[in-house]
Amino acid sequence: MPDYSLHLLTGASYDGFLGEPAGVLSRNSGKWTRIAARARYGTPRQKILAWLNIAGRKILHIKNSASTAETLMSACLRLALDNQDLVVVPTADLDTLEAAQAVAQNFQGKAPQFCLRFLGADFGEIDVLLRRQRLSAVPKAMGRSIHLFTETDELAEYLRAEFGWSVEGEFYLPCGVDPARFTPQRLSGTPWRIGIFGAPRAEKGSGRVRTIINHTFAASELDPSAIEFVIQGSDLDFGAGGVYEGLLALRSLDGKVRITSAGENTTPAEYENLFSSVNAVLLPYDANIYGLQGSGIVLDAVAARKMIIHSAGMSMKKLLSHGNGRPAQGDAEFASQICRLSRETTDLSDGLLKAHRYLQNRLKDHPLATIARG
Repeated sequence: MPDYSLHLLTGASYDGFLGEPAGVLSRNSGKWTRIAARARYGTPRQKILAWLNIAGRKILHIKNSASTAETLMSACLRLALDNQDLVVVPTADLDTLEAAQAVAQNFQGKAPQFCLRFLGADFGEIDVLLRRQRLSAVPKAMGRSIHLFTETDELAEYLRAEFGWSVEGEFYLPCGVDPARFTPQRLSGTPWRIGIFGAPRAEKGSGRVRTIINHTFAASELDPSAIEFVIQGSDLDFGAGGVYEGLLALRSLDGKVRITSAGENTTPAEYENLFSSVNAVLLPYDANIYGLQGSGIVLDAVAARKMIIHSAGMSMKKLLSHGNGRPAQGDAEFASQICRLSRETTDLSDGLLKAHRYLQNRLKDHPLATIARG
């Protein structure tokens, strides 16, 4: 997009590091959007409570509480956007989708093009029955100016099959590693390093790491070289009561397995250097969640040309199927894959390069560029 101007619509906590925003969503904007959704799609009780809230808002003339749709409409009018312009929501939910639909209906044929990318399967709606109601209503309310995408093919297929959405998958955005300019460094044979990146969370399998390491201890006698687990986390994560408590003091009896803390906060350059320093990435993610949802760490690992040991059944199969991914299920199987990969004598670069080229081609032929040209 060589000729463009960029404007940001941000949340209330935005600190200005990317410049002055064109509009700011109030802390209550999501609340009023969800109340409107309940008034439209909820149970009889939810509808009554929602309409009472809406009536109270009008009676009391509550200020600084515009809904997502009202804030989006205001920003579009102030910037004089029309159907030649593009509005991108990279982390969309049902609130922003319904807001975009409301703006498109108001603008009629002059509405800007809206591109919304969905990342996870909860869509910002915790009420399961209400979520299904809202998801089912989407195809009936779609206009030509709204384009729906997901990060993963798996989530797109779920939405097509379950709710009849017209939606496209593989809307990738680079995360911490830029595949176009990243140059991996040549690593020495010892120690063989495997990275666990990002803040620890239950759905990322952080609670499994200790058991995986213990299984690796037991299998390390089969491994002629040292294995080092490089784990991102805060002092609290490694301290008393933390998910990684006591891990830094662990060391296999033969000294061939050790653990290193990579710290919590890193600059972009430090993060790239850290990624470059490992041979592989460990992703013991919960496949019940990550079977549809994608992972930025997968994108980073593919961009950095690193092997990935991941939970069987994870999404992003098109990025993990070039010989660069090794699936595992139980903790013992994860440890076995780690030891096996650390002993690998065959050249793995072909699979890593294939995955890297696939990602580059997907970014080159990006959905945003297609819509901007069209």
